Amino acid sequence: MMANSMVQPFTGPLTVDLQHLDGIVVDAAEGAMRGARREKEGVDKTLKELDGSIPKHSSAIGLAPDVLTRIQTATERLASVRAARIIVGKLVEVLEETQICLEDEREGDIGLVVGAVRRTGTREPGVLVHFEETIRYHGQIGVRAAKARRRALEEAAEEDEAETPTGPAPLAG
Repeated sequence: MMANSMVQPFTGPLTVDLQHLDGIVVDAAEGAMRGARREKEGVDKTLKELDGSIPKHSSAIGLAPDVLTRIQTATERLASVRAARIIVGKLVEVLEETQICLEDEREGDIGLVVGAVRRTGTREPGVLVHFEETIRYHGQIGVRAAKARRRALEEAAEEDEAETPTGPAPLAG
């Protein structure tokens, strides 16, 4: 794959070690996250307040002190998961872009083959038989585009017919 002003080699990490998340990450069943409570605006101020208030007032409000520990542990785990998501998300992005670039290169090469086959086919028609699927594959976009243009023209003609009055305008009474 060639680099240019739009496409450059990825220089980030190509390996990700998520072992530190062992026992933390979950795979939820379809629909299981529906109704899950999510973090809201102002969580940082709330966490700071809880760090100071729970140790001083947990017994007065009837709260076990380990609730704060659970909140702090969940906060640390969230930070680890979010950091991993940034790295993995970037890898997903570059893999998608790489897939598109590789498909584009391959499609270009298929187009070269089709062009060569068509040129040769004018002199030696028998060669076309050996590349029928390739020619059909390569021509799909043109066929779809032609169908779309034909459909658009038909729709435009129908709209013109609907807008054109067919007789004298009714008299106001």
